[in-house]
Amino acid sequence: MPIPIHPVKGIYAIPTQGAQSFECGWLFYHTIIY
Repeated sequence: MPIPIHPVKGIYAIPTQGAQSFECGWLFYHTIIY
C-alpha cells in the first residue's frame, strides 16, 4: 500500500518489504492517478 509523503504534489512511497525490516527499500512514485 502506498504511503503518502506529500499528497498535494502526488508524492507517494512504497516499501519493498516490511517498513521495520533493515533490508527494506523504498520506491518513490511522483504520480499515482489510481
